Amino acid sequence: MDSDVLENNLSLLWQRFSNSKGFGLLELSLAVLLAGIFFSVIAAAGQGIAFSAKGQRTAQEMSSLLEMSYQYRLQKGEWPKTLADMKDVFSNVPLKNFWGQAFVLGGNEMRAWVETDVPVKAVSAFSGQMFTVVRNSNSFTTVRGSQNISYGKVARLAYERAHGDKK
Repeated sequence: MDSDVLENNLSLLWQRFSNSKGFGLLELSLAVLLAGIFFSVIAAAGQGIAFSAKGQRTAQEMSSLLEMSYQYRLQKGEWPKTLADMKDVFSNVPLKNFWGQAFVLGGNEMRAWVETDVPVKAVSAFSGQMFTVVRNSNSFTTVRGSQNISYGKVARLAYERAHGDKK
């Protein structure tokens, strides 16, 4: 008996929709609303992925700049004061990050660092021991990547400076 009732209801439902001329305003509005919600969620996720990828690229560039500054110090005996100083030794020195913000170098005897401003949404790409958030604002955040120089490296630099040869 239950199957007869179900068959009867399906038959009535089929007759209702087979006689209609198309979708009503309510069905179309609902479909447009659901499509809008779906595409906005997809766009937000895509934007987050794009910010993360650009942030990771900037983090890699900062790591490269730190390594270049260390190599510069090995060759010249001092930290580079600007990125232009490093262009004398290296040909591929990035001057700005993906968002057009300049890289800034700094350092002392024991540590080198590089800073740049990145959008707040990209800060999650800078997780790790070498990156810290220095300043925060509403739209851009200053991120600092730093590298400590080990005592062995300092001793080697002092030896090279005193003896003029690099071993």
